[in-house]
Amino acid sequence: MMELALTGIGIVLCAITWRGMWKPSTLDTARDRLFDLRDRQVRGWFLEHGIPLDHPIYVALRDLLNGMLKNTDTLTFSHVVWLLAWAEEHPDIEARRRKILEARFATDDPRLKQLVREVRENASGVMFAYVIESSPAALFFALMGAIAVFVARACRWVITVFRNGGGMVRAPLRTHLAAALLTCATLMGLTSRATAQATMEEKAFSVQYPA
Repeated sequence: MMELALTGIGIVLCAITWRGMWKPSTLDTARDRLFDLRDRQVRGWFLEHGIPLDHPIYVALRDLLNGMLKNTDTLTFSHVVWLLAWAEEHPDIEARRRKILEARFATDDPRLKQLVREVRENASGVMFAYVIESSPAALFFALMGAIAVFVARACRWVITVFRNGGGMVRAPLRTHLAAALLTCATLMGLTSRATAQATMEEKAFSVQYPA
């Protein structure tokens, strides 16, 4: 009976810690990273290169990041899973939406192309990290994904060592939780990286999904 009571108290304390400390902390971190992308990386880049802030690419990136900032208040792991599932079940509609999405960032300037690619990847990474870190279920799946990725890389490392006659291979094993979960989803055929990123961006631009 005492063990049951202590378990209940532990669960309550974990829930209080989660809601009172962990979730607000992850929210603040995600918002800080998005603000940094918007105000330092994007705005700073345009000012540094003397490109006016009414440039279509700047406006598109600003709107993307502002939309993601707004979504941090409401976006949940279950909602993201539903959006990804919907996109996979409606490939024709998703293809048209992605075409419209890509048109927002179309440019012939190679410098802008590189900036757009980096900002979009970083912003989607921030959002996936936030969705995962703010959900116990997502953290569990991400942990399983991280273990799977680590084991796969370790196996490749061992094989490479044997092939090289025992030589060391320096390969960093940095595995981000968001990347791990996305990798698992991709390997299981649930979604693709392109679809996942596009889904986050469409949500930021307030693309409406049917009920």
